[in-house]
Amino acid sequence: AVLLEDKRVTTLEQCQDFVRFQIRGNERGKNYFRHYIQIERKGVNIVPRYTCLETDLKVSHWNDHDFYKQVYLIDLRKNHQFTSFEDTNSCWASIRKDPDKHSRKLFCAKMSQTVK
Repeated sequence: AVLLEDKRVTTLEQCQDFVRFQIRGNERGKNYFRHYIQIERKGVNIVPRYTCLETDLKVSHWNDHDFYKQVYLIDLRKNHQFTSFEDTNSCWASIRKDPDKHSRKLFCAKMSQTVK
């Protein structure tokens, strides 16, 4: 997972507009970022999901050379909570206990950024 901030995007509406164009194609001046996701043959499931949120959380800057060693349970159902875990297995065990475990708004992610 990567949390991106762009000073050109100042409202949720602008962000949602950006997400629509990233998913469905490009329009001149709208394509701020390019995301390349390499398909893995086995052992990992990488799914691009774009979500817009406003938050007061402190998020470190993204660096493409950093290791993705931070593991978070991301819950977008309740005020976008980020819960840190030591490893991915512990995170998934926590999801399995949740009655709403199949929600697309509840997932584990590895990140290079820290969220406080």
